[in-house]
Amino acid sequence: MNRYANMMEELPVPADQGERLKQRVLAAGGAERKAVPYRPWSLARKALLAAVAAAVLAASVGAASKLVPWNRFFQESFDAVDPELADTVFQSVETAQVCGDVTVTVREAVMDQRAVWLLVDYQLPEDTDMDQVRMDTVSPPLFDLYQGSVSWAELEGLTSHEAKNGPMQELNNLYLVETTSIEAVDPETRTLTVLLYGRCDRAPASGEPLTLFAWLPPAVKAETGWEPLADHPAAVTFTPIHTSAQVSGTVRAGQARYSAEVTALTVTITAEAAREEDLPYGTMMRLRAELLLRDGTAVPLRTISNWSGGTPSDSSGQWQITCVTTLRTVLDPGEVTAIRIGEIGPVPAARIELR
Repeated sequence: MNRYANMMEELPVPADQGERLKQRVLAAGGAERKAVPYRPWSLARKALLAAVAAAVLAASVGAASKLVPWNRFFQESFDAVDPELADTVFQSVETAQVCGDVTVTVREAVMDQRAVWLLVDYQLPEDTDMDQVRMDTVSPPLFDLYQGSVSWAELEGLTSHEAKNGPMQELNNLYLVETTSIEAVDPETRTLTVLLYGRCDRAPASGEPLTLFAWLPPAVKAETGWEPLADHPAAVTFTPIHTSAQVSGTVRAGQARYSAEVTALTVTITAEAAREEDLPYGTMMRLRAELLLRDGTAVPLRTISNWSGGTPSDSSGQWQITCVTTLRTVLDPGEVTAIRIGEIGPVPAARIELR
């Protein structure tokens, strides 16, 4: 209740909405949280906030977002998230591995079977010149994320190339790490805090461990180039706990065939056609797509997502283009009944039913 009281003092939440928030906080209490079905109040109105929210709703969403127990680095990457949905993808990992003179710790994860955000601490060797690190530009370590486990004993004494083509080759490299950034530097503990994002094109096996492999150490920019702050790779293995809920569907519209998949953190839409000119533009699929919810609400995909996609490709006589969107919120996939895509050039409008 202390968190609730502070929130009410800081935000001008109207009395009736304040009472509803109060009841939710009291209901959560110290008891074990049960799986709660999706509520339109949590997702639909928050998703529409980007386009049409009034000041009253903005205050309510801001209050709810304060209750999400994520590290601030995650909170800065996401819009307002329902705390109950946040629990389905958040994990406090706190798993460390000493790798010679460096230590790698996976602190927290936000992930489902398609996307992963990791908050990682990389502790530098004791002889690191931290004054140089603080004054100069530092590049983050570069990571790969594998399904499977590996011990430091298997990697010790190996170069990155030897490790990649030895022990790491035995694992399944499902995840593509797309972005990595240094979020904080602690000179006293010689620790770089790194936030990374990756995605998985194929669903990983449930319950299998993941190994985060730092194949390239961080480096500091010097006059003659980049100087690495360590001279060997490092790795840490942890077991993820995440939701595997997803819905998917297909439909034909004109000469194109659409398929779509929705998970808690991603929406993926693919179009296939015999000719490239019968395909919609990938960016337009995101701009023209709406998520249709069980309560009848239509949420424009562009208001809750970032886009990453590719160019059309020809495989086995079929042209294909995929639009992968990483969400800035957390969905309950079971509450998304369909995806509606508006007309895009010669491709007519389509409605993809999901189940």
